[in-house]
Amino acid sequence: MKLARQIRSAERETTYHLLEEDFRKEREAAIIKDPHLAPADEETGKKEWVEAKSLLKGALQELVNSTIFLQGLVTHCPACGSRIWQELNHIKQKFECPGCGATAHSPAEGRWYYRLNSLVSKAVSEHGTVALINALAKAREQARTCFIYVPGLEFYKTSEDKAPATEGDAICIVDGKLWIGEVKSRVQDFTQDELEKLARDMRTLRGDVVFVYAQEGDQTKLNARCAPFFAAKGIQWVHLYPSGFTDQPAFHL
Repeated sequence: MKLARQIRSAERETTYHLLEEDFRKEREAAIIKDPHLAPADEETGKKEWVEAKSLLKGALQELVNSTIFLQGLVTHCPACGSRIWQELNHIKQKFECPGCGATAHSPAEGRWYYRLNSLVSKAVSEHGTVALINALAKAREQARTCFIYVPGLEFYKTSEDKAPATEGDAICIVDGKLWIGEVKSRVQDFTQDELEKLARDMRTLRGDVVFVYAQEGDQTKLNARCAPFFAAKGIQWVHLYPSGFTDQPAFHL
């Protein structure tokens, strides 16, 4: 029972209809935020919406082509009622229900469902990859002549050690200086313990600069938390601020 509660029992899928509805809401939110994006009149608005839907379909096709989205059908077992997902490459007209073993059939006029690739899904939900990509992009903007990076490193004191001495979200060389970074999805994730760890990593790895990045939250609070801490330890640090686009609607055109 404990195991069953910990494991997600069903993956979430979406349809083109749901994507279009979210797309419409985000375009409306974008226009409210930036009124100059509003169409000049109703007729222009209708034409722009048709063009926008065409772009959405093109984006969906690209996501499917790159296997970021998996395309498939959803059916229900006639015996136990289980909801069954079949990926496009594995669709069969008749197949065995993975739950009860009864014979199930693919729908004759089924709607296409789209499921996010599990690697991409976990990268976003569990590993904060989006925040890390944005942090590295902002770090690169600080470089004038040279920028090299390596994300997600573990460091061992000796080759025989089974557990790492420390690990870092990102290590960069910016104009010849070693930058050691800590990246979080939210400002509140930068606790005192996290800052202490970052200071220890700085000493252990003999870095030149520490940088911090939080994808969401009050950046003023993060700056106020970090500035006195690193100043007291004599550590040079850089606060990388997220782009203004991070809080804008994702689909707006």
